[in-house]
Amino acid sequence: MQLQTLDLNSLKKGLEVIYADLPELPCLPGCTACCVSPTLTLVEFIFLLDFLKRQEKIEKFCDPSLPPFSSRFKGHRQCRFHALEGLCSIHPGRPLACRLHGLPVIESLGVVDLENCTIMDQKFLPQIALTRAKGWLEDLVKLNERLSEGYGQSFLRIVGLHPECWFDIAWGPEPASEELSGLREKILMFFPDLKINRLRPVTEIAEKASYLELLEISLEMGDLEMVKKMLTDLEGRFNTVGGYWESEARELLKAVEQFNKPPSVAS
Repeated sequence: MQLQTLDLNSLKKGLEVIYADLPELPCLPGCTACCVSPTLTLVEFIFLLDFLKRQEKIEKFCDPSLPPFSSRFKGHRQCRFHALEGLCSIHPGRPLACRLHGLPVIESLGVVDLENCTIMDQKFLPQIALTRAKGWLEDLVKLNERLSEGYGQSFLRIVGLHPECWFDIAWGPEPASEELSGLREKILMFFPDLKINRLRPVTEIAEKASYLELLEISLEMGDLEMVKKMLTDLEGRFNTVGGYWESEARELLKAVEQFNKPPSVAS
C-alpha cells in the first residue's frame, strides 16, 4: 500500500486490531498508581486526536500548558486525561503504553518506563507469552511505517512521545528538524482544519531533535568521545520532553562504550 493512499479509517482499523488482542487488566476503579502522561506513537496520537474530536473534547484537553511532574516517576508528567475521580477520560482511545502497564510480561520485554502492577496480586494478572507481547510492538511499528516510512529507525528513534510533544510538533512553530517537520505533515494531513493554540512551544522537543541530529553527525564521523560526552550531558536536559529520553541515553551510552572497547588479545 502506498503511503499517500492511507486513510484515517484504515489506520484506526489496524490499531484497533492490535488493541483488541490485548487482555483487559483488572484495574481497581479510580486507581492511578501507574499513570503518567502516556507515550504515543504517531499512529496512536492520530487515533487519540480522532477520539477527542469525536467526543468534542479537543478544547478541554489540549490547552497549551504542561501538567505538573509525577511524584512517582522521575522526569514524567502527570496525565492530563485524568478525570477528577481518578478515572481515565480517554479510556477507549488510550495508547498501547497504558494498555501494557502492569502486565507481568513487561519485565521480560525490557521496555523502559513500563512496570508491573504494584497494587494487584500478580496471580490475578493476565499471563502473556513473551512472543505474543513482542508481536504487539512489532505490529505497532509496522503500522506506523505504513504511514511514515522508516518510522523509529532514525537516530532520533521516535517510537513514542507524550502528548505535549506531539501537540508542539503539529501546532507549534514550524520545526527546523526534517524529521519533526515530516511528522507534522503526516498529522496535519488527517486534521487540516483542526486548530490548537500553540503559538509558543511548551516542550523542548525541537531543541532535543536538533541535539540528537548533531549527535548522529558525531557518530557518523566516528567521534566517539564527543558522542559519549553528548550522551552523558543528555541526562537531566530537556526535562519537558519526558523521562524516557534519559533511559535511551543510558542505553546508547552503553552501546557506544561497548563498541569503543579495545579488542581482547588471545593468550
